[in-house]
Amino acid sequence: MYAKHFDLIKYIHFNIEVIEVRRVEEDDQDLFKKWSVSLSSGITKIYSAVLICTGHHCEPRIPTEINGLNNFKGRVLHSKHYHDYKGFENKRVMLVGIGNSSLDIAVELAGIAKNDDINYIDEYCVYTKDGRCYQVDVIILCTGYSFGFPFLKPPGLIPVT
Repeated sequence: MYAKHFDLIKYIHFNIEVIEVRRVEEDDQDLFKKWSVSLSSGITKIYSAVLICTGHHCEPRIPTEINGLNNFKGRVLHSKHYHDYKGFENKRVMLVGIGNSSLDIAVELAGIAKNDDINYIDEYCVYTKDGRCYQVDVIILCTGYSFGFPFLKPPGLIPVT
């Protein structure tokens, strides 16, 4: 293991959430900014540098442009929360999106599940652009992720587009 090989484990805190990262206000004499980091353990420390290495697969992007998605009475989940095919047997599953996760899930569900563009969704049915209605049990949103740094204060220190 890399961290063990380079004796880094002593610097790593497992199962601790970063609650807040904030610039520390100092006088203009200091060339480098300092950062206050507050942890879920109740500890707050000051650092001269902070690396944010969370990746971008932490905040599922839930599309707002799908009419009626909030009215759907079946199960809706993001691909982040899909782990395997169990529980989807004999279900009518609709995948929304065309990224890597949708392709992976489609391959796995192809033998047990049913492809069209969505016009809108009501409580029990997904309507396609050509007017067909598909009654589905589950909608899996394979719509990617949004960048987010909810712990970084004030918001906007890192531009997110």
